[in-house]
Amino acid sequence: MSSSQSAPSSQSGNGPTVPAVLAEHEVVDQMRTRRSEIDSALSTPSVIADPSAVRRLSRERARLSRVLSHADAVSALADDTAAGGERGPPAPPLSAPATPGGRPPAPGRGGG
Repeated sequence: MSSSQSAPSSQSGNGPTVPAVLAEHEVVDQMRTRRSEIDSALSTPSVIADPSAVRRLSRERARLSRVLSHADAVSALADDTAAGGERGPPAPPLSAPATPGGRPPAPGRGGG
């Protein structure tokens, strides 16, 4: 079997196969490594002196960071699910109750 072919897997239709999950982890690890390389490159004098390189690397780093943020969220959800827990809806933000006009009450006025 060549390296471009994947091994047959037994998938019951309930999610990704073990080889697929392992491949996803490898890709995420490669992305983390690349982001670290970019961080190092962005601190070198030769890159700092080249505005187009700074822009290009900064854009790539931002793209990687967005993807990795989503990967971290999926991983946390998977860990929570595997542990038997269930995540409920996110807690509402802590803020003062709004007045009918949509503004928070003025300080010293109970707001209701």
